[in-house]
Amino acid sequence: MSASTIISIVMPVYNAEKFLRQALDTLLAQTFSAFELICVNDGSTDASLSILREYAQKDNRIKIIDKKNTGAGDSRNIGIKQAQGKYLLILDADDFFEKNMLSLSFAKAEETQADMVVYRYYLFDHQTQKAKAQNYSFPGIVSLKKDVFSKTYIPQRIFNVFSNAPFFKLYRRDFILKNGIEFDNLRCCNDMTFSLLSIYKAEKIALLNTPLVYYRINTSTQISANRGKYSDCVFEALKSFLSQCPIDKKYLDSFYLCAISSFSYEYKNSINKEDFLTKVRNFLPHKYWKKLLYKIGKVDFYQKIFSYSTDAANVYVYLLGLRFKFKKF
Repeated sequence: MSASTIISIVMPVYNAEKFLRQALDTLLAQTFSAFELICVNDGSTDASLSILREYAQKDNRIKIIDKKNTGAGDSRNIGIKQAQGKYLLILDADDFFEKNMLSLSFAKAEETQADMVVYRYYLFDHQTQKAKAQNYSFPGIVSLKKDVFSKTYIPQRIFNVFSNAPFFKLYRRDFILKNGIEFDNLRCCNDMTFSLLSIYKAEKIALLNTPLVYYRINTSTQISANRGKYSDCVFEALKSFLSQCPIDKKYLDSFYLCAISSFSYEYKNSINKEDFLTKVRNFLPHKYWKKLLYKIGKVDFYQKIFSYSTDAANVYVYLLGLRFKFKKF
């Protein structure tokens, strides 16, 4: 590891010319300077590569890997293999960042000696230009007596604390390498296996209750804008995780609740919803199938008179045909 490189930032870049300058500017303006920025140009057909070369000429912390288009998952893996820092950050080229993102996450990692540090983020609506700070998916996490935990501390909730995306998590690089944690090469959900493995394998996960990333939504360039075409990827990702990491039964409830959350999201975007639900039913044990139906509002007529179900964070109640959703915490 170079003395001047403490954090390695890996950023896949694909046709990001509209947003790339803001991403680069907010990284180069960080109050923490001991980092390298590995930009993996994934066969962009716009001006992204030219922009990267322009910035690299001005700042030698920027390293460019130019390759043909193979997808974000493969690009991230290639960047990780080139990384030299003690810590690893996986970012998106259409987001932008608070100037103290690196300094605060690094300080938390050093203080706690955690395998990963997880901080909060803003949802930034590209159309309205408004930002809204997001909380953890499992609100009860903030009530923990310690801000450092692992799967053994909350076995029934460990996969439900935060989303699978990597952009708001700082990892210790040797932890990722030692456990052979990689991104799947899928058109979407390529980060699910990486996230689930890192959460399950981590001995220490530290929470930093501060939003530090502006995650841009409502753009036509995001993978999520076309993910309905690739909704089957979620099954491949979940199976990939289970094949690499057979999990103890005490964590299965949290795993299936995490799967339900992913299935619910993919169902909304899927092109053939009935076919998608058939595949979900074949994947889920019966009691979780029922929970999914309540989550997506697809229950039998008689159940709408009065019935209820729960998932990781909500209680769903049907009363005389009306559907009510209550937060557990």
